[in-house]
Amino acid sequence: MELYKYWKYKVVVLLVLFTILQFLFRILSRTHTARESCPPSCSCHESKILCPTITDELASYVSHGYKRIAIADKLQCDDPRLQKLLHSANEYSVEVIGKCWTSNGNRDLRKPNLEHSSKDPLIRKRGHKKPSFKNNRDQRIKSHHFQEHSVYNLQDEPLFSHSCLFRKSPCRWNQLEAIDFLDWKHRLNVGMVLKPDFQYPTGAFADIVSPPLILPTRTRQIKISVYAAFENATFAQISFHAVYPTSSSHMDDISNFHLSKGSTRNVLKDTLYFSPMYPSYSIVVRGLFGIHEPRESEHFGELRLIRIEISPMERYCFSGNGHYYRGGVAKTKYGHACTTWKSTSYTKDKFPEADLTNNFCRNPDSSLARPWCFTKDSPNRRQVCDISKCQFPNTQTSEYPFGTLNPLKIQNLHGLHDYTGRISTYINGKWRSICNPYDSLSHKTINLMCQQTGFGGVGVVWSRPALLNNTYCIDAENIDCPLSKKSFSECTITAPVDLHTFGYEVWLTCFLPSTYNSLTSGLYNLSLMHEKKDNVGAVLVRKHDGQVGTICTSGWNHKSADVVCRQMGYPAALRHDTHTPKKDYPKPLITSIDCRGYESSIDQCVINTERSSAFCRSSLPATATCMIPHASPYRLDKYFIYVQRNPLDDTERNSKLISPIFRQNSGNKIQILFDYYVDGIPHGQISVSYKLRRDSTRDHIIESRSIDEPTRQFQTMWIEVEDNLHEDFQFEITLRSMAKKSIPTSFVYAIDDLRVNNVEVISNGAQKMPKASLVLITIVTCISNFYS
Repeated sequence: MELYKYWKYKVVVLLVLFTILQFLFRILSRTHTARESCPPSCSCHESKILCPTITDELASYVSHGYKRIAIADKLQCDDPRLQKLLHSANEYSVEVIGKCWTSNGNRDLRKPNLEHSSKDPLIRKRGHKKPSFKNNRDQRIKSHHFQEHSVYNLQDEPLFSHSCLFRKSPCRWNQLEAIDFLDWKHRLNVGMVLKPDFQYPTGAFADIVSPPLILPTRTRQIKISVYAAFENATFAQISFHAVYPTSSSHMDDISNFHLSKGSTRNVLKDTLYFSPMYPSYSIVVRGLFGIHEPRESEHFGELRLIRIEISPMERYCFSGNGHYYRGGVAKTKYGHACTTWKSTSYTKDKFPEADLTNNFCRNPDSSLARPWCFTKDSPNRRQVCDISKCQFPNTQTSEYPFGTLNPLKIQNLHGLHDYTGRISTYINGKWRSICNPYDSLSHKTINLMCQQTGFGGVGVVWSRPALLNNTYCIDAENIDCPLSKKSFSECTITAPVDLHTFGYEVWLTCFLPSTYNSLTSGLYNLSLMHEKKDNVGAVLVRKHDGQVGTICTSGWNHKSADVVCRQMGYPAALRHDTHTPKKDYPKPLITSIDCRGYESSIDQCVINTERSSAFCRSSLPATATCMIPHASPYRLDKYFIYVQRNPLDDTERNSKLISPIFRQNSGNKIQILFDYYVDGIPHGQISVSYKLRRDSTRDHIIESRSIDEPTRQFQTMWIEVEDNLHEDFQFEITLRSMAKKSIPTSFVYAIDDLRVNNVEVISNGAQKMPKASLVLITIVTCISNFYS
């Protein structure tokens, strides 16, 4: 036991002695190194040089890692040696202490690098007036429209980079109005917070916009690092967008993230990369709760935006202190090669965002005024690199914000069509909605609004109560657009911006012109050049201008043959490679055709009519064998058009087409074909079903399709009934429509060229149903007088 204590004390004493010797060795090493790198006749400490006077070689010691140089002698301020020293000290962030004299008196040499540099165009002297865009050589601001106070801070100088910890302050991020529906609120020590409740409409969102940003010269991409979170909510979404207030009304979508309770997305830490369309831009962050319909008992919680950093991906120059430089320069200003970062104390673990790749120059800790690196000659001293400073680009901006006078924006609730929504205009630096539209907006004004938004040349308006209280609006009666005006930018807005609490806002719907043209439909008439059977032969094409020809076999397949047969009235094609005798066929009129199989005519296929023998590898034309139904198909030569506009409610409205009573031909499946056309703002469903005569209360649904987008041209619905119907039945085509999330919907629905194959029409009781008749039952009367 005594021996154990003796060895224990001996080990402790040895460890203490080893620590003391190691400490003394470090002090001696530092003193030796300092003496080696100390200028003659000067005394050097760990971070400071003290010299009685200036020498020619003193400037070369600035890069050796010293922080201060003190000179006791008073020199002339224009001494070349002093100017050389001050220039080197400015590059390496070294403070020069002392005084110099001029004819006007003494001057202090103390020179903090980042405060007094007059040669760096990106660094402003302390106390100097902020430069004005109006006097800038690239003339980014051309008129007084940019000088007024704006929610986009257009009067401020744009930044190359921006970082904000929202827990401390909003950092000049502004809440947008009139083009969103909710508000972000800043909460100290928390961040920007979005906290709605169940009273807000589904799809309502809130937007905040960053200070103005600009890409440095020779830089095309930016990096966005974001940190956000949400609490006590079942669903939230945060998205990022780019806007260009100085150039265009265009808005780019960068990325969006869905945050849901119980998943890994309740906290968002991510990095985005994006290339702006214009050098001058701003970032918009959009927060959204509850795309689904909320219940009163459901708690929305809150969405928090905690931190965001926007930085340029600089590869050929650097801005600021070079913290975001990501180029490939690996030499110091004096030509020394840089060492790899992994051989230093600056590792990727300590600086994960600094991109410490290979031996490239970086400024991971922002310790110097420009990118730097270590070298083999001075492994412990930072050496700055020879990289040029980024400059402001020579941007070409519009005379007016967003590219035009009186810019407009249609903004709808999230998830709805972008060509319908609340209409707002940018005036006096802010977006303002338009209110009180009754008897104030002429059809001319409404159409000019649609033209300016780019969603068509014709529109309709309605009004609805303001979604938020205390919003500002412009009264519609003070918008003057004479008939002679050709664009909304030529109109005059003379009204002041008024506060309305329970006003009615203008909602606008624009309609794009239809691509369907009856004059160009039916360009090709088809027939079969047959020998014995009418349904077999080469396909003969006749154009409306009298040209006659065939179709090349190159690319000819069964899908195209199906479309050809259906256009001629047959149910489908049996074969597309039918053998035909050699004879003198007309020259090819269609050199290639590409059909997907569901088209009702070849007009809807991709057709090439270039007359070239290179497209036709065979002298034989395309052929087809078409299916002959057991009986002549039932064909309806009439067409039906249904027009409807739903008011602001959720009532479902149904309209039905009911067929005569049919009986199935034995051994053949029933086929239903018809063309349909949808335009406007549809929201509903079309379904085809049948009812057996003995059980007319039960619907057997065969096919159902949602209608949420306009077709803008006729499309074909082709259905084959798998069931064998052994008794009489009737078909029903049902159109169900409903107002879309409290937004008025108006649409046109048309049915044409309806055919039913392999059926026969039978009598209905004592009376026989006419062959070419359908009974139109409209459960809700078509609304011809549109109302708001």
